[in-house]
Amino acid sequence: ELMNLFLIDRNKAWLSRLDGLLKKGERVMVLVGAAHLTGKEGLIELLKAKGYTVERYVSPVETK
Repeated sequence: ELMNLFLIDRNKAWLSRLDGLLKKGERVMVLVGAAHLTGKEGLIELLKAKGYTVERYVSPVETK
């Protein structure tokens, strides 16, 4: 029940907001804890299911 409250329900609420911004052509960067990104109901899979491409940002510092 807590996992639903703190992860899954929040991911779905964020997905709705992100989808709205992305449909307007907004560029979106999401900073969340790692637990929100994994699994079938993580933000990455939820966005992919809506047809979005999800890319990991690599800062120029990391490439050196």
